[in-house]
Amino acid sequence: MRAKDSIQKAWNGTGLHTRLLLPIMLLILLSGEARTYYLVDEDRRSAQTAYQEQLKEIRRYLEPALAERAITGDYASIQKILELQVTERGSIAR
Repeated sequence: MRAKDSIQKAWNGTGLHTRLLLPIMLLILLSGEARTYYLVDEDRRSAQTAYQEQLKEIRRYLEPALAERAITGDYASIQKILELQVTERGSIAR
């Protein structure tokens, strides 16, 4: 109860401008934080979608090329293809 009374006493002791502007400033800060969160989340989802599409494209190209070379036993060619993909697309190496 003492803490509540001291907070109420301090609040009552502040000026009118402070009491009016403090909630407004808190709303502005909270809405800015929420906006930033949603912007970052949207960017993350967009990057994730682009990455998934890139992986689908790579699979569509690599699977037939690697299967054909694996059947013939051309492992040096497979290694060259994979190394080329890693150097062209840095995200694969991670």
